[in-house]
Formats: sequence, C-alpha cells, structure tokens
Amino acid sequence: MYNKTAYGINTNGEFKMKFTVPEGDRDEYHSVIVNYIGIITDVGKIPRKHLHSKNYITAKILTDKPIINQDVAVAVRSNEPMKYFVYQIVGRGDIITTHAVQVDSNNYHTFKFLATFAMMPRAKLLLYIVVNGEFVYDEQVIEFEHTLINNVQIEAPLKAPPGQDIDITITTKPYSYVGLMLIDQNAANIRKGNDLSYDRIMDALHAYELRDINTQRGSPGKESGVITMTNADFIIEKEPETTPNLLRDYDDDDDDDNKLTTIRKTDIGPAHHIEVNTLAPGKGRYAFSYTPKPYWHNPRIHLMHEPANTWLFLNISAGNEGRTTLHRRIPSSMTSWVLSAFSLDPITGLGLTHPIKTMQSYKEFFITTEVPYSVRKGETIALPFVITNNKDSDLDVEVTFYNTAQEFEFPPLDSKGNPTPKIELFSRRTVRVLAKTVKPIAFIVKPKRVGPINVKAVANSQLAADTVETTLLVEYPGATETVNHGFLFELSTGPQTKTNLTVNVPRNAIAGSTKIEVTAVGDVIGSLLGNIEHLITLPTGCGEQTMVHFMPNLLVLRYLERISQLTPSIEMRIRSNLEVGYQHLLYYSHENGAFSAFGLEQKSGSTWLTAYVARAFRQASPYIYIDEMIVKRALEYLAGMQNSDGGFDERGDVFEAFTDGGLSLTAFVTLTFMENTKSYPEYTNHINKALDFITRGLDNSNDLHAMAIGTYVLSRANHNTKSAFLQRLDAMAVNEDGKKWWNKTAPVAEGPSPWYNRTRSVNIEISSYGALALLENNLIGDALPVLKWLADQRNAFGGFVSTQDTVVGIQALLAFAERFSSQANNVQISVQYGQGAETTLNVNGQNSLALQSYELPNTIKNFTISATGRGIAFAQLSYSYNTNVTSAWPRFVLDPTVNRNSHSDYLHLSACASFVSVEGDASRSNMAVMEIYLPSGFVVDTETLPTLESSERIKRVETKRRNTVVVIYFDYLDRREVCPTLHAYKIVKVTGHQLVPVIMYDYYDNARRARQFYRAPKSVVCDICEHANCGTLCEKAEKRESRPFGGNEIGELESRSGGTCAKDIAWAYVLLLLTALVANFA
Repeated sequence: MYNKTAYGINTNGEFKMKFTVPEGDRDEYHSVIVNYIGIITDVGKIPRKHLHSKNYITAKILTDKPIINQDVAVAVRSNEPMKYFVYQIVGRGDIITTHAVQVDSNNYHTFKFLATFAMMPRAKLLLYIVVNGEFVYDEQVIEFEHTLINNVQIEAPLKAPPGQDIDITITTKPYSYVGLMLIDQNAANIRKGNDLSYDRIMDALHAYELRDINTQRGSPGKESGVITMTNADFIIEKEPETTPNLLRDYDDDDDDDNKLTTIRKTDIGPAHHIEVNTLAPGKGRYAFSYTPKPYWHNPRIHLMHEPANTWLFLNISAGNEGRTTLHRRIPSSMTSWVLSAFSLDPITGLGLTHPIKTMQSYKEFFITTEVPYSVRKGETIALPFVITNNKDSDLDVEVTFYNTAQEFEFPPLDSKGNPTPKIELFSRRTVRVLAKTVKPIAFIVKPKRVGPINVKAVANSQLAADTVETTLLVEYPGATETVNHGFLFELSTGPQTKTNLTVNVPRNAIAGSTKIEVTAVGDVIGSLLGNIEHLITLPTGCGEQTMVHFMPNLLVLRYLERISQLTPSIEMRIRSNLEVGYQHLLYYSHENGAFSAFGLEQKSGSTWLTAYVARAFRQASPYIYIDEMIVKRALEYLAGMQNSDGGFDERGDVFEAFTDGGLSLTAFVTLTFMENTKSYPEYTNHINKALDFITRGLDNSNDLHAMAIGTYVLSRANHNTKSAFLQRLDAMAVNEDGKKWWNKTAPVAEGPSPWYNRTRSVNIEISSYGALALLENNLIGDALPVLKWLADQRNAFGGFVSTQDTVVGIQALLAFAERFSSQANNVQISVQYGQGAETTLNVNGQNSLALQSYELPNTIKNFTISATGRGIAFAQLSYSYNTNVTSAWPRFVLDPTVNRNSHSDYLHLSACASFVSVEGDASRSNMAVMEIYLPSGFVVDTETLPTLESSERIKRVETKRRNTVVVIYFDYLDRREVCPTLHAYKIVKVTGHQLVPVIMYDYYDNARRARQFYRAPKSVVCDICEHANCGTLCEKAEKRESRPFGGNEIGELESRSGGTCAKDIAWAYVLLLLTALVANFA
C-alpha cells in the first residue's frame, strides 16, 4: 500500500479520489479499497498502462468541474519535445472540433477550448502526434456538470395550509411553452420514471455516442468512437484479460459479464407489477386486524394512505416577460406536493426545473376522518376522527359531532338508560392532545336514512380550531334489481299515443328500497350524452368490454357531426374519451398484430376482437391519432386467419359461443375488411371469398344471429342475394303489440325460467343487426317496430345489458335517428298515476338533446303514459328495488362460505361456483363473471388476489368501490367447481351487518345467472367500542384498557343535547393516526 487518504463525502454520497503511481512501479494493476464505517470493500482495479514504445503523449484535464459555455483547460505532456499536436473533441456522435496546436519544442503544453452544449453530457478528447513515423496518441473522457441552456424556475410557498389560495410563479424564456405538474409526493415516489428529469435527458443524449464494435480494443480512437485512418505506424495497447478496468467505459454488450463490480443484482427474474398497499405485510390497517402472508414475495411499497389525485397538470405560455403567475387553491389533502415543470424555447431548447421543488400542505392543528365507501341501512358504525396537535404545548380539545339534520341516532350503551334512542342534535367530548402528537376519537352512530349523509365534526381548543366534513353513503341492504320500459313515440301518423304500465315489485323487496323514475328526451343521443362514460352496469375489464368505452363515444361524435349539433365542449370531451380508450385498447395488442381479451396474458390473439379493434380504429382515425401500422398489422393477421373456403377461424378467446359454422365470425371480420378497402384495396379478394362463404352458409342455416349479421353485411356490400335473405330474416321475427324483434328460443328445460322473458343481450344484438339491415335497404317503415322494441330494452343509462349488444343497439338507434330531425319536435309526454296525479314533460326542438327526468312516488303500482303533438320522442320508465333472497332459476351453482378462522375483524371467504348445463343448451358458459361484495367496513386484502389468477379458468381479478367489491373473470365455467378464496380485513368498525350478496352471471347471456347471500362474521356493539365508552352493556369491554398513543391516557368528558352522559372512549385507529403523522412529518 503506497497511498492512504481520508476523504469527505458530499451531499450526494460521493467523493473524488486522487493518487500518484510511484516511479518505477511495475504492478499489472492497482487495487482501490475503501473503508467506510468499518465496511471494507474492494471497489475495483485500475490497470497499468502498457507502453510498448518509448514514445508517449498524455493529456490531463485541469478544470476540476467542466461546465458548458466555459473554457476547459488541458495539460499535454510528451516524452519528446513537441513541435505540434492535434486534438479532436467528439460529442454525441459528432466530431465537434479539430485543431492543430503549435508548440515551441516543449515536452509540456497547456491549451483551452470552449465547452458547448453539443458536448453534453460528456465529450471524448483524442490527442495525437507523429514521432518518427509513429502515431502516438492519448484519449480522455470529459464529464460535464449536467445542465441545460434553457432554464425554468418555480416560485411557491414551502408550507401552506390545505384549502388556502396561493400564487405559483413560473419564470423562463419569453414566449416559451411551459408544462407544469403538481402531484402527491407519495405518487411520485412509487411511480418513478413518468416525469422528465436531468438524468433521463442525459441518458438520452448519452445514447448518441459513437460505438464502433469492429475496431479492435486498444486501437487509436476506440475510446472516442472514431475510426483512425493513417499511414503512420501505431501500436495497439492490449490489456491483460484478467485485468478489469475501472477507468475505461466500453459499452460492448458482450463484455458486460466481464466487468468487475461489488454490486449484485438482487432482483433477477421477470418483471412484476408493484402494488400500492395501505398496510405492511402481516399487519392490518389497525392493530387488531389480521392479514394472511402474501403469496408473492416481491418488493412492495407500503403507504399509510392512498396518494392524492394529481393537483395540476397543464400547459401555459410564458408570455412576453417570461413570467407567469397562477392563482390556485391547495387541495384539502394533508401531504407534500412535488412541483416540476419543463420549458420549450425554439432557440435555447428544453429547460427543466432543477432541483425539483416540494411544497408541504401543513397545519399546526387539524381534525381528520376516514369513512368506508358505504354502509347498509340498519348497521351501526363508529365514525373515526383523529385530532393532530403540531403545536409545542398540550391542548384540551372539545370535539363536537353534529347531527343537526337528525340523520343519525346514537344507540344507547348504558343498560340503566332508556333503550329508545333520543333526539340528539350533537354529541360532544373533551380530550387532551399532547404536544406534537395525535389523538383518536370516535362517535358510535346508526344512520336513519338511505343516501349520502353529511358527516361534520368540529375540534375546538383555546389556541386553535378546525372542522372536517365528509359524506357517508348509506345503501339499502341486499342486491339491486332494475326494470326498464322504454317507449319510442313516433307521432307523424297520429296525434296521440297511450300506454298502460304496471310496476311489479315483489313482496320480498326491502321496504322502502323501490325507486321509480320517468325520463323523456327528443333525440336518442340525449340519454347517451350524460352517461357516455358508463352506459352499462356490468364491469368492463377485458379487451372486448373495453370497447364499450370507445365505440359509443365514436358513434355519438359521428352522429352529432352529421346533424350539425356538435358543440366544442362535447367534442373536446368525446375526443378525450377516445384518446384514453385508444391507449387502453393498445394494452390488449400482440406483436403479431392481433388483440386478445387479456392482452399478452393470452397465448394467442382473438380473430373476433382483432377485427373489432381494427374496424373501430379505422372509424376513429378522422378524429384522433391512430397509428396506421396497428391497423395494417391487424388486417394482415386477419387475412392469415381466412380459410380456403372464405371463412375465418377463431384461434383465441371465444367471447360468445355461436354454433353457426363460423358464419357470424366471418360476417363480422368481413365488415372490418369492407371498411378498410379504400386504404387497403389488396384485400378485395378476401372480401369476395368471405361473401361467397356467407351466402353459401346462410342458404343452409336457420341460426338467427348468423342470419341477422350476415344479411346486414350482404346489404352493406350490395350483394345480389341481399333481398332474398332479408325476406327470410323478416319472416323469422316476432311481431307483437306494434313491435318486432328476433327471439332466440330458450332450451325446452328452461321454459319456466323468468329470465328468458326479460331483456336478453343476445336478442338485442340480433334485433339490432336486423334493424341495421332494414335501414341499409332504406326500409324505414319496416325498421320502426324493431326500433320501438329496442327502445324498450334500454337501461336507465342509455345502454343495454352488456357490451356488444350496447354498441350494436346504439348504432341501430342512431342510424334511425339520422333520418329524422328532432328540431321540429313538439311532443308532450304525460304520466298519470295515483288518484288523478299527472306529470307532463315537454319535448321540443330547443331541448331535444336534454334528458328530462322526474321521480315518482315509490308506492305507485299503475301508470299511464301518453304522448301528444308532432315529432319523435323517447320516454322511459325505470324502477329498481333491493332484495335479499336468492335469484330464481339459477344457472350456476353458487356457494359462498365464511370459513371458521374468520372473526369480527377478519373475513376468510370461499365462493364456489359451477355451471348448470341443461338439455338443448351448451355444456359450458360464455365468459362468466363473479361479483363478491364485502361486509360494510371491510376491504379485500389485495396482496392475496394474485393467487386467484393462478387458476386455469380465472383470467382476471379486479376490485371496485374502493376494494369493497371483488370482480373475478372466468373464461368459461362448466360442471367442474371453481372455489376462489378471499381475505378481507376491517378498516372501520361496523356492527349489525346485513346480508351480503355474491352474484354470478354469463356476460353474454344474462338469462344465465345466480345470486346467493352470506353473513359477515358475527359482531356486536361491544366489538366496536372500548373501555368506558361501552357503558354497562359490555362488561368485558370495560376491563380492556385502551392502548395510549403518545403518552398517558387522558380522561374524556362527553355530553349530548337532550341525551344521557356516557364515559370516555379511546380507540387505536392506526390508519388515521399514521395518516396524520405522515401528513405532519412528510
């Protein structure tokens, strides 16, 4: 050891080492050993420079920290007196400068050059002379301080209370384009790489460096990335193979394994999705919770609360002064916000904020709460609150929970008191909150009504006060059933139409849960605009189902454009939906151009879905950016799926099983090719072969679906057989009460099933294609009864049952509406009910796109709906109710079971299911979906959900309603039983749980369904209270001592207006406490 030096470490954890090799040293390499806090590490070896010639020249960078737009000094030394030398500066793949420097026969010389941005992030210096016919050279790497010519700065307060208005000032070059983003620091930490940064910019610039893999290592110019051509002699400097080099920076991919490093790759293996969890492994949200061991032992990130939504994400112009001020209100979240911005200038280029600024949303004293997604009527909840005291002194805080609207009742907890709850306008308690700590408190209440209820609490002390308000959603127990009756009033032939209707609510419906509503609109588009993002109630988690968020937006946009009713606000909204939908659909693409239901998780693509997406992208291309290569590759894939007879094969997902010999699939794919003929005329022959296949197949088929879509395709192609097949299709229709539709016959064994007489998605799809075929042939009068039937099948949101029937049904209705103008409408829709009561909705040209609604008394059973005037109007009567009984005529065996190891704070649930096959029907279902609802106050343990996807038939698992509902997608179900198992934990204390539903259904045939209920683990009011707050009703609870947080337990005083006194409560709501602490110390 010839050099031992102590170094200081900078704020980045770095230090720069310097040492001199002694003269006469002949070691092959020099080891660099670091001793840091007792840990000794061999960080690498520096090889000896082998001189195979007596001549040499060396360059040394004298500037300690080179910066662009400043001079960089270089010292040159040679063994022979120099008359000149030549140097080149190479940066980002370009030779930036070449100079010959004259020297007065000296062995040592210094020179300077100006560093430019073209040299960022580092430059290569190649220095050479020719001595007696020998090419003598040296190369050095010059690392520059990371900087950009352009600059952007953000000025904002470092701390500010939530809800306060602040000024955010951005300063940069005048007239620059500026992008600004403010997000929760937690979100920035768990999703790195989604923002521009200096490191990412420098890495991108670094990729432009020249690399010549053909030049032998040790050749002149290899380090700089240039090729040297000379007639002089030079010696290739070869290094021993066993000499790892710390100094050289070779990027050859094949040499990665030979580099010496003390850093080991600790996460080798396939990439995994990083989950955002709200609890640590093995811990519940609260101390009393239990969470099973995670199935995957992957690195995870744990947060005490979910990251807040993005605050600001916008672009602005810097103006003529280069300075812009935004006036914004800080969100209510207690967190730290990360502020970042970039600036684009045509001269100075890109600028980034550096370093990234943070702003803390901070209060010295505040109260917070977190309520569950919902509770059910009849349940009792302990509403949790946490008071945070960031002051230097202890505070006596009076907390008042307000019940001004009398929407809660306070259940009696004292056995000596009156068991009947009293009218109480508030409940109040006083607690001691120590300095720099938090204090939990809870109020046990029972909601009295259904709907959103305001929750308000005020914390008062001598030095500070704060208020918190939120909304608690209260729902009826059981499962919701919805019935819709739609009407298309076409008054061109007569001045008046009248219809009688009965609301059939079963006796076992939950009391008071019935809701009846009537709506009216002059244009079919009116009911769509308000619900365009959620047209159906079913989940949409696979590729085909995602189309329901794309195609209706596209259809509405095209329709409004054609009737000249497209406003800028609607256009912006729909285009935004299309752009988001486009990105979502790309997730389901394969490298071969195909698309599948669950993306790359599927081994093969779906012919049907690929055709669907290619057709949708072609139709959307005039409105949003669509990568043409995606459409081209999809068509190439489809062409490869065509058989010699003209039909198409399905080698991937089978969404909906049709036993028609491939006719429906071939017709659907043919539509895609037909709509792409202008861009790709080379597929004309494929279309002709497919049309021949369709005509041959329909001649020998009575399948309704194949006949409907096949006739529509032949009509679109103007095929000479279209009229004959249209007559056959019309003869297969059902005509009744002025309506016409096509009904897929139920299996004989299913005759008594009530679901075959309800709205069925398969009948909607068939009838929609039938209506489109009639309209394509301009048979509007024949299509009108079909459209009246379709209007009667719509749900309350303007869609239908599932995804495909909704898209085709909307397409048919809009195709009809295009042929009529709603501007001449003047229709009065009257609803008579009860003892002479009447409600009238006026539809005219001015409000034809506005959806009018009126809620009727929920006790009415009989209605009369009449329409008078001239024009066209759509009306709908919708009613819903809740029930807690199993569904009639189940087509699935469904058995939810609460396992024995469950308790009041932990739920272990198994839900076994299988398909019930019947004679004359398929032996297995289409894609099936199970929706598992959780008891109030529980959320599913998301860490255990990946275990479900290991099952062969479970394709996807997702959650909704803040992890209180689990949705499981099966590719199909048959007689074999599948038993998904869930683990859930209690996050808010609730007791008196109502029955909880589990629902199973065939996604593409809603007549196949089942519903069962289960009970939550037993709990009583004593389980949601602790210590003296439980009163005399819970002797065991009185004996339990609350665990103090931040000091000794301080007594509490409680008073109620008009009620009796109860004693203190101390409750360890760990989640809320940690949430407050994180907000406090972030």
